Amino acid sequence: MSVSPPEIEALQETVSSNPLDVIEIHQEDIHRQCRIIYRNGDVIEKTSEEVADDVKKLCILRELQFSSLFKRLTEWCKVNPDNLLMACCERSEDYSKAYFFAVQNSNAYCKEFSRSLTRLEIEVEDSEKFNLINLKVFELPEMDEDTMQKFVANYTSNT
Repeated sequence: MSVSPPEIEALQETVSSNPLDVIEIHQEDIHRQCRIIYRNGDVIEKTSEEVADDVKKLCILRELQFSSLFKRLTEWCKVNPDNLLMACCERSEDYSKAYFFAVQNSNAYCKEFSRSLTRLEIEVEDSEKFNLINLKVFELPEMDEDTMQKFVANYTSNT
């Protein structure tokens, strides 16, 4: 299934304007409308095929947002090489969560490095461009690649 740019924009608007905390979904007959009721009282009625289509589009949109996020994180790494030894980005299977691990090139605290990471996390959190992704940023002390891989694997397997 491909999604055109106008469909992506429409879906982003829908996701931005509708709360994602659904409290009820009703469907009495699979050939009839589904009624989705949100906490704020909004109600949407769609067929199950329309709901399935929306879910597919949402998955595609998450993948596109994650791709954009990965590019943004790569840019950040290129702009901040002075204190960065290595970095790693992992995502959850459903693309809803991303974890960015930035390893410093020393064990000494670097205020500017910390601030830069904080600004990055706030930028992503406040951006509509990444509204379907929950980014968690980690500032790690100097370590070798094997140790970092173990830390990342352990952390992401427990979330």
